[in-house]
Amino acid sequence: MQFSDLLIPEFLQLFLSSSYEILRMISEGTGSTKGALTCEQLSEFVLPLPPLIEQKQIISSLNKSKINIDKLIKVTVKIIELLGERRTALITAAVTGQIRIKK
Repeated sequence: MQFSDLLIPEFLQLFLSSSYEILRMISEGTGSTKGALTCEQLSEFVLPLPPLIEQKQIISSLNKSKINIDKLIKVTVKIIELLGERRTALITAAVTGQIRIKK
């Protein structure tokens, strides 16, 4: 059996990326001043290995979610920019006397 029969590299990359904080805690928990993972620590780290079809489904689902999240980020950035412009315009209008602010 070959590596490609068991694991899709993109699945491994996504799993390791999602495990970053855990791996970092493991590397820093050794007590040394250099935070690094040892081969022994990595060998003890459990990697889920679903069937290839399931790995493909997970990758596809995560990619779709990423696309949706990226769209939401773009919309949010535009809204923040627009609100900033409106805030500036409101302050300018208040300072120049174009609107009255009740005390």
